[in-house]
Amino acid sequence: MLLVVACGSLAIATLLYVFWVTPELVAAKSHQEREREFLQERKEVVYENLRDLQMEYHMGKLSDQDYSQLKVHYQEQLALLLYQAEQIGEPAPAALPLPGRCPRCVPARRRAGPRCRGGAAPRTSARLPVPRPAGRHT
Repeated sequence: MLLVVACGSLAIATLLYVFWVTPELVAAKSHQEREREFLQERKEVVYENLRDLQMEYHMGKLSDQDYSQLKVHYQEQLALLLYQAEQIGEPAPAALPLPGRCPRCVPARRRAGPRCRGGAAPRTSARLPVPRPAGRHT
């Protein structure tokens, strides 16, 4: 009897999590954010395909004609993805992380200290170094 109650409770908890808790996490993103993520993933896949294509060509697995045709095909796909991403627009400025900071760790650093959660060294400044003109010694 105790086993039946335990299994029933586990089944109910699983169903509640899957059908009640999870949709809130999915609904937290707007349509634009989901579309932007999809396009970013597709763009990464096309770039990876182009790298693989180039590697196979240099290894001698593809003829010049096949390489040219496939390269044009992937470049057209990439151009379309970039155009679609441009049509969606950029994320809101508040959503962009500050330069030189880990977007995952910025809120946590206020509590945890100067180290990044990922184990990175302490960050000294969010500013990028200023290049010095050539020929000047100071």
